[in-house]
Amino acid sequence: MAGIIRIDSNTPFEGLSYEVVQPKLESIIKKLDEFSSPQEESYSIAFLLTPPAHNPGVGAKRIPVYSAIQKVFFDAHGIAIPANDISEFIRYIEDDLRDTSILSVFKTDRKVEEVILLGSTLTYVLTKNKRIGGDADGSWDCAFCTQAYLSPPRKVDGTNPTKIMTSKITCFAHNDRAGQASCNSRSWQGLIGELRSASAADEKVTTLLLGFAAYHLAEIAYAKSEIYPVEIITYTPDVEDPGQSIVRLKSISDSVADDISETLRIHSPARRLKEILLGDKVSEPNWNLVSNINFSEDDQEVILTFLQIHEVSGEDIFEFQASNPDPEYQYCYLVPGSAQGTTKQLSRRAFAIDALSEHAELIKMLERPHLECMDSHESYVTDSAFEQLDSSKKDVFKRIQNTLPLYLVQGPPGVGKTHLVTALVRQAFESEPSSRLLLTAQSHSTVQHLYKEVKNAVDAQGKASPLIVSCIKEASGDDEKDAITHLDDLAREYLLSLTNSDAFRDTPVNITKDKIQELCRDGNRSMRFSFMGQLLRSANLVFTTTNSRQIEDLIRTRSQCDWSIMEETGKVTGIELLSPLLLSYRRLMIGDHKQLPPYATEQMRQTLRDLNRLRGALEVSTEIYNSQIKGEFIKEMFTSEKIRDITAEHLSEISTEALRLHLLFESFVNEEISVAKKSFEYYGSSDFHRPIASMLSIQHRMHPDIADLISFTFYEEKLKTYREKEIEYLSSPRPFYFEGNCKVTKKLNSAAIVWIEIPDIQASRGVKSKEEKPTWNNSLERKVLIKALTRLRAAPGEKLPKLALLSPYAVQVKYLERDIERGAGDLKNLQCFSKPDDLSTFCKTVDSFQGAEADLVAVSLVRNNSESYSLGALGFLLDSRRMNVLLSRAKHQLVIIGSYEFISCWSQKIKEEEIQKGNTNNEFLVRLVEKLESQKKTGKMVTIQYEQVMNLTKIS
Repeated sequence: MAGIIRIDSNTPFEGLSYEVVQPKLESIIKKLDEFSSPQEESYSIAFLLTPPAHNPGVGAKRIPVYSAIQKVFFDAHGIAIPANDISEFIRYIEDDLRDTSILSVFKTDRKVEEVILLGSTLTYVLTKNKRIGGDADGSWDCAFCTQAYLSPPRKVDGTNPTKIMTSKITCFAHNDRAGQASCNSRSWQGLIGELRSASAADEKVTTLLLGFAAYHLAEIAYAKSEIYPVEIITYTPDVEDPGQSIVRLKSISDSVADDISETLRIHSPARRLKEILLGDKVSEPNWNLVSNINFSEDDQEVILTFLQIHEVSGEDIFEFQASNPDPEYQYCYLVPGSAQGTTKQLSRRAFAIDALSEHAELIKMLERPHLECMDSHESYVTDSAFEQLDSSKKDVFKRIQNTLPLYLVQGPPGVGKTHLVTALVRQAFESEPSSRLLLTAQSHSTVQHLYKEVKNAVDAQGKASPLIVSCIKEASGDDEKDAITHLDDLAREYLLSLTNSDAFRDTPVNITKDKIQELCRDGNRSMRFSFMGQLLRSANLVFTTTNSRQIEDLIRTRSQCDWSIMEETGKVTGIELLSPLLLSYRRLMIGDHKQLPPYATEQMRQTLRDLNRLRGALEVSTEIYNSQIKGEFIKEMFTSEKIRDITAEHLSEISTEALRLHLLFESFVNEEISVAKKSFEYYGSSDFHRPIASMLSIQHRMHPDIADLISFTFYEEKLKTYREKEIEYLSSPRPFYFEGNCKVTKKLNSAAIVWIEIPDIQASRGVKSKEEKPTWNNSLERKVLIKALTRLRAAPGEKLPKLALLSPYAVQVKYLERDIERGAGDLKNLQCFSKPDDLSTFCKTVDSFQGAEADLVAVSLVRNNSESYSLGALGFLLDSRRMNVLLSRAKHQLVIIGSYEFISCWSQKIKEEEIQKGNTNNEFLVRLVEKLESQKKTGKMVTIQYEQVMNLTKIS
C-alpha cells in the first residue's frame, strides 16, 4: 500500500500542529491493524426472505430485499431463485458483500435516518433486530434487513460518512434462530455511533456553508432588484452641448423584475426608481444603461447623468444626459452607477465562500468558537504603551494575548479602542520583529485613523521600521485606483532607491537598467502591479478595508498573517468578515453590536426569517448566469433542482444559520454570554470558564453625565468614566458658551445635557410642533435650533471647538443645512467652530456619524404625532442602536430638541403594554426616560421651553 494521504481538506491553509497530525496517525495505524489482524469475530445480519404480499410498483427504488435479489438475479441469469431455496438467497447476499461492503448513515428526503450497507449490486437497509434482546426497540447485536435499494440512494453521493467493512459479515434467514445463536458476532452499535457522529459534524459544517451561501444569494437577489426596466422615448443631441445627448426614459413593466419585487415583498421597480430619483438619498447622479438584467457587461458602456423628471400625459419621464451614442438595445435597464462596485463585492464574497469550503480550521472555529478556544501560553511585555492603558484595556489586553484562535472586544462609545490596537501591534513587534499583521475596518476613514495611530506608535518604538502598506481610499474617484495609491508610491520609492544604488550603477546590463527606469516612471503604474503584489505579500503591516481587492489577492496567493485585527465588526456582516478571517490563525474582532448594524439589516433579516421569501430569493439567483458573483460552491450546491429539493425543515436550519452568520459579531458575543452563564450554573463559579469576549468598560470621550446616561440606557451601567477624565470635565471650562446673562443662556451654560422642549402635539392646540412632509422633517425644531445657535460662541483657545448638528432623518438634515445657509448672516459665529472630522458640513444624519465626535452636539428628534402604535409614532427613535450613536457623540454638551412629553408618554405606554407582558424589545426607551428624570432632579439635565429660546433677542 503506497500513496499520499492529505492531512486535511484545507491544506495548505491548515496549521500542521501536533493536535492535527496525531489523530490522523492514530487513524492510519488503526486501519493498518484492521487490515493485518485476523478477524476472529464477525458482524451478523438476519434477512427477511419471504415473498412479499404485493409486488413492488414499477420504478420503485427501495423494495423488499427478497424482491430485490430476485430482480438482479433474474437480470443476470434469466431465471428466478426458488422461493424455498433460502440457502441460495443467503449465498447470493454473502457473495454480494464479499468483495465490496460499505456501511453508511444518511437522511432521506423526509429527514428519516437510514443505516445502509452497500454491496456490489444491492444496497441493504439495516435496522435493529426486535426478535432478539430484551429491548423493545430491538438490538444491534444482529442487524435486521427487510428492504434493499436497487441502486444507492441519490443522497448517498460520496459526502456521507462511510466505513469500509473488513470484518466478515455472516448472513442468516430471519427465522434461523440456531444459526444466530451460534454466531460470535460483534454489535453494530459502535460502528453506527461513529458514523452518526461524523454525519452530525458534516451536516453542521454543511449547514454553516449553506448559511453563508443563502445569505449571499439573498444579497444577489436584492442587487438584481435594483436593475430597473425602462424604455427609451427619445435619444437626441443636446442643443446646449453638441458632444452630449439628452435621453428621455420611462419605466415599463417587466415580468422578471416584477416577480423579483413580489418575491422580496418590496415596491415595484417603477415606484422605487421614482423614489430614488426624487428622494434625498441620491448620493451621486450617475447611472448606467445596460441591455440585460444578469450583471453581464455590455460591449458599449452607456453612462447617464440624471437631470430632471417630467410628467407627460400622466407618465413620469426621466431625463438624463449621455456622452455615448444611442446603443440601440433591444431591451433597456437602468442601474445605479455603484452597481459595478456591488458586482465586485459580490464576486469577492463568493470567492471567500469558496475559500472557506476548503478551510477546515476556520469552519470549526466559526461553528464552535468556544470548543476551539485554547491557551496561547504567551507572555507579554509591559512596555510604555501597555502602561498607558487604563485598567479595563490592560485586562482585555492580557486576555487577547492568552487566547487562540479568536477573541472579541466590545467597544462602547469613547473607550479608545485604537489605543488597545496600537499596544497589541507594538507587543507583536516587540516579541517578533518580523511579525505580519493585517488591520481592517469597513470604512476608509477608520482604516486611515488606525494607520496614522499605529504607524506613530510603531515609529515611537525606535527600532527598525517594519514594511507598512496602506491600501486606503483617501479621495473621491475610482475606489480601486485610489486604494493602491500609497502602495504604488511605495513601489516607486523602492525602485528609485534601487536606481541610486551602487549595485545599479555597477550593473553592466543596460537592458535591465532600462526596464527598471521604465518601471519608475510616474505614468507606468500598470507595469508596477507585479512588484506591488510582492510588497503586499512581504509587508509587516497591511491596512485595508474589509472587502478590498488587496485582501482577495492575499487569499489567492495563499498568504498568511500572524494576526488579523478587524475593526468595526459590529457594522459588517459575517460574509464580509470571511476574507480577513481566512488570512490568519489568530483573529481579533473589535466592534459594538449595540451601535449601528450593517446596512439594510432589518430588510435582510426579514427575508432570511421568512422561508417563502428566502426560497424565492434562492430561486431568483438561479436565473443569474454571472458565475463570478456566485462562485463554485454555490453553483454546485444551489442548482434549480437542489433548491426545489430543500425541505421546509432543512430550509429552516439554513435560515437559522444564515441569521446567526449575518450578524456574526453579535452572535459570538451572545454565545459568550450564554456559555458563561451555563458554566457558572454548572460549576457555581466563573473560574472554570475561558471567555472569548470582553467589553472595554472605561470611556474617555464624554462628560461623565452624558456617559452615565449612555451607560444606564444601553450598557447595564457597566460603562464607567476614566477618573482623571471625569475630574477634567468637572473642573475645566467648556471650549464654547452661549452668550447672554438671561435665564435661558444660564441654563444652556449649566448642565451637560439640555432638553429644549417642543410641545406634545397630542396635548397642545394651536402650536405647529408636529412632524411634516416630506417625511420626516420638523420646521419648528429647526427654527428653535437655529435661534439657539445665534447665541453660541467659541471660547478663546488654540483649537476651534467642534460642532455637530444631528438628526435620525435625512430630510431634516437637508432642510437644516438649507436653513443655516439662508440665515448665514445671523450665524457668522459658526465660523469660529470646526466641522467634525473634516466634514464639509455641521449637519449629518446619525447613520453617517458613527465613530465621529464633537465638543457640542445638538440633536433634532423630529417625531411628534398622534399615531396610536409605537413604531408608527416613534420610527427611528425606537431603534436602540441609532439612539445609542445619536446620544453618545458629544464630548462636553448634548442639546436635544424635541418633545420630551411625547417621548415620556410613549415610554409609559411601552412599559405598560409591552414590557409588563414580556416584550422587552423597546425597554431601552423606558430606561432612557427613567435616567433623564433622575438627572433632571439632580440638575444634571435641564429643560428649556421652546418659547423661551425663540424669545431670545439678537445680540449685535
